[in-house]
Amino acid sequence: IGVNHAWAGAPGSLFKTMLNGTVEVWAKPLPQQQVAVMVVNVGPTNATFGLSTEQDVPGAPSSDAARDVWNNKDVPVINSQLLLNIDVHDSWFLILSNASTLSWFF
Repeated sequence: IGVNHAWAGAPGSLFKTMLNGTVEVWAKPLPQQQVAVMVVNVGPTNATFGLSTEQDVPGAPSSDAARDVWNNKDVPVINSQLLLNIDVHDSWFLILSNASTLSWFF
């Protein structure tokens, strides 16, 4: 609900499709230069891939921190990359930010 109620000028939308259209990247800007990201596997098989915070997510070019919203834990960002493994018809819901601004949201 926190992401839903946080307003930073846009409601969020489909930003990109990856892996031949089987993975969708949805994004919504948040206050304090953060970005909410929903990555959905709509394909018929599990998907393992790197998500670039600089190229695959709008408005997060300097992200060095990621938070898994559903599991309430940090996800490693290494060289602006998140390594994601998403089961069939599953998703990841993340908040991307600089490490210094991530804690305000939780």
